[in-house]
Amino acid sequence: MLNEIEITFNAAGDIDKEDEWFWTEEVQERLKKAQDNFNKGQCLTFKTMDDLIEYLNAKDCN
Repeated sequence: MLNEIEITFNAAGDIDKEDEWFWTEEVQERLKKAQDNFNKGQCLTFKTMDDLIEYLNAKDCN
């Protein structure tokens, strides 16, 4: 048995207040840059979450 899913589309320009940050020019530019870097292979991958945490702990991330 399939669960029913309701999808609601807001009219253009009608963005929920809590989601407005996502649509700012700054965030959209950062997302585009991140996608471009990913497409160029300029990213890191980790086999496990522990590997990621170890990498982050070894870096000066502050």
